[in-house]
Amino acid sequence: MASNRRLVSDAPEFDKRWLERLCRQAGKKAPPVLPVETAWAEAMEKTLNAFTSPQEKADHAFSCLARAKQRAMTNSPVLHRAMADARHLWAVWSALSSPDF
Repeated sequence: MASNRRLVSDAPEFDKRWLERLCRQAGKKAPPVLPVETAWAEAMEKTLNAFTSPQEKADHAFSCLARAKQRAMTNSPVLHRAMADARHLWAVWSALSSPDF
């Protein structure tokens, strides 16, 4: 199910080990697991291009990330359960990807 898809995780090394075990048992090669911050950075890329100074980009990125995390926490406050964590990470990405955020 993961072939031709990008997998992101908030604990990529941990998840990669489990995914490799599962895939090995299925006779498949495990896809790479990227840090979720990679997806978040890509989601903000267009917005950050509006800034010329590296400091302005960094300040804006941190501000956006803080707001997105706060919004996600408000909408799904329960963490440390697989589905809740996945929804939380997606909500942050979704907010950062929004053109009006």
